[in-house]
Amino acid sequence: MRGFKRTVSLLIVICVMITCCSVNTNTAEAAAITVKKGSDISEIKINETTQKVTAKEISHKAGWYKKSGVQYYFNKNKTTASYKWENKTLYQWKNGSFKKYNGVCKLSDGKYYYFKKGKKTAYSVKSNKWKKDKKSGQQYFFYKNSKSASYLYDSNKKTVKKWDKSKKQYALCTGYVTLSDGKRYKFTNGKKDVTKVTPAKKYNDPGPVNNILNSGRAYGSTYDKNGNVTCHVDNYGYVYDKNGNYAGFNVYY
Repeated sequence: MRGFKRTVSLLIVICVMITCCSVNTNTAEAAAITVKKGSDISEIKINETTQKVTAKEISHKAGWYKKSGVQYYFNKNKTTASYKWENKTLYQWKNGSFKKYNGVCKLSDGKYYYFKKGKKTAYSVKSNKWKKDKKSGQQYFFYKNSKSASYLYDSNKKTVKKWDKSKKQYALCTGYVTLSDGKRYKFTNGKKDVTKVTPAKKYNDPGPVNNILNSGRAYGSTYDKNGNVTCHVDNYGYVYDKNGNYAGFNVYY
């Protein structure tokens, strides 16, 4: 009888050990979202204890992969997922866990979005603005109250791209674009024509106007001790002389 009890106890311990081992890692096939077939990730594993997500393949393309309704982003040839998109919240794998992301990131729909505490957020509620990434040299243009970037400017390659609704991707731009320096440039197939530089004239452009006094744009004025106007500053931070002409600089830069 004692031998029988020992056998039963041993079987229970073995079953518990097997159960514990089996739930630690969840393995399933991964569906590629933004990468073409060939050198894709075919299988990903999720450690249910640490939530770390790893890829089966060592050599693969960068892109978003989907498993059980959750999207994971892998950098090229990296075995650990860098980002997780779940329940309309973006997480970044950092220091051993997924944390809600702050900053700009490209989702599987091809668009760059601004995130605050993991949620898509309007980058600016007051005006159109460029956001600079000093590390990569990439710049993102957001219209007022917009959560996604409409233009991309690569300061290393000196090229600008615009979101193409029909192609659902950022394409090299042809036309006039006001850059973060406040100047309006002409671009052809994404390349800048430095001979075509004019001040921004539209109210919604993130740049200066020719004359602030007759532009219709909101501005403030500074005065000397005698009450005379010394300069004007518009709501974008661009400075104008006492006659309203653009002075050539911005108080924020």
